[in-house]
Amino acid sequence: GKTDIYNIYAQKVDTEILALNPDQIDDQVMINMNNYPNPFQKGTILSFAVGREQLIDAKVKIFNTRGQRVRTLPLEDNRVYWDGNDEGGRLTASGIYMYRLESKYFESQTTKMIRVK
Repeated sequence: GKTDIYNIYAQKVDTEILALNPDQIDDQVMINMNNYPNPFQKGTILSFAVGREQLIDAKVKIFNTRGQRVRTLPLEDNRVYWDGNDEGGRLTASGIYMYRLESKYFESQTTKMIRVK
């Protein structure tokens, strides 16, 4: 027989920035993250629009699509260069990689980039 179909409602919850110590940072920290070039072959520059005072102990973590950490890069300025190599100095495969900025005060959303050969 026929059954009445009811409306289904859904809501996406998106947490872009997780404040780890809210007393030491502004209420809202907006981070504009990008990399150039994207897609890239030999290397790419990862840049972040965030205040220098918030970059204490900052690092960029790069992950593959399986969620495995490929490389961790220390960040002293608002940008860092990734040469496409993993922690062991081996050239990574073509594919999609994600990166995230982490510091003493926050961690950013994850952004994707594409490596091609």
